[in-house]
Amino acid sequence: MFDSNIKSYECKIQTLTPVHIGSGNKYSPSEYVSPELKNKKGNIIHLIRRINFDKYYSSLSDDKKDEFLENITNFNFKLNEFDSEIPKKFKRYNSINKTSNKFPKEIIEHIRTLDELFIPGSSLKGAIKTAIVYNLIDYSHLDDIKYLFKRGKFGEFIHPFENFTNSFFSSQKGGKSAQYNISKFFQVFDSSTIQTADVHNIISIMGKRDSYDGFQYYKRNNRLVESFFETIPNKKSLKSKISINYNPNIYKKLNLKNKENLIDITNIKEYIYNFSKDIIDYELEFLDKYSYSNNDLSTVNSKLIKYYEQLNNINTLETPIIKLGAGSGFMAMTIGIKIKNLDGSLFERIRNSLRGENYGYEFPKSRKIIERSNMPLGWVKLKFD
Repeated sequence: MFDSNIKSYECKIQTLTPVHIGSGNKYSPSEYVSPELKNKKGNIIHLIRRINFDKYYSSLSDDKKDEFLENITNFNFKLNEFDSEIPKKFKRYNSINKTSNKFPKEIIEHIRTLDELFIPGSSLKGAIKTAIVYNLIDYSHLDDIKYLFKRGKFGEFIHPFENFTNSFFSSQKGGKSAQYNISKFFQVFDSSTIQTADVHNIISIMGKRDSYDGFQYYKRNNRLVESFFETIPNKKSLKSKISINYNPNIYKKLNLKNKENLIDITNIKEYIYNFSKDIIDYELEFLDKYSYSNNDLSTVNSKLIKYYEQLNNINTLETPIIKLGAGSGFMAMTIGIKIKNLDGSLFERIRNSLRGENYGYEFPKSRKIIERSNMPLGWVKLKFD
């Protein structure tokens, strides 16, 4: 066996805006009821109480089961109307409805364990790795990136591009093998959990062709497009752990000695800080471009500018901030901003290779925000002890 030195850091995660990391599941009003409660101050709280569907159904009489099955095929069926007094013993969990008293027809579930919300270590590690690569990219890598996007669509090059980004963590000896990858010595654990989600309705704002016309809401068939997300609320504190296995003998054997600085915690903080600073600057530049209009969305614009200016002040080398989950967008999940800054024509080539509709006057054209507060999604502050 080789001697090893494991350095463990407690990672404190403070949500600065609501965070949604999807589980891949959704549920409808057939699975929840919406009681109202009063808090200690006498204010009404609108709950979304998700019901244990199987347990509740099993408790029904045969006649009620038949009635239930007959009704559930109706798209507009609401469990709330079928049975307004479902006992609490059938509750799975409560969420707080923050959607201006709307009754969501479909709620997108946050990833959970034992019905409690958390931030997966894999999500945080993936965001950190993107920040590391973002800091390492320079002019010397442009030819390799150009080769990847020489022809075809972006979707055809996802795996080759992943191999390119992974190469920053691998030794020449190991190539694509995970065994020769420094990131395997860097572990990020799942966060602690919280019990109660906030359910928000998420909308998109889009820049118009003429920036002096400001923003418009994203609509389909002249109707506002909304998605309802379970989220970890803002101003919540969670804990994770980062473990770095420093073993000079193994590093030497795997030809990784020149990679060990990538997983040094001081460097990681700087990488995250730099990446997030560029994302915030990019967003502020976008918002400033569309800030000259006096239309109905000018207030939305000014609120978003205020949020991002606050985030800019919160982001420090010691306590960097990072964007996670839904609403991150292409720029916050890739090295796109760095490529755009290094070579605008290459960035255009990548933009044009993306699936879906692209707009020559702006990319990305839209931004997801919370309808009620005009707040962006997914920003958290990290502190390593």
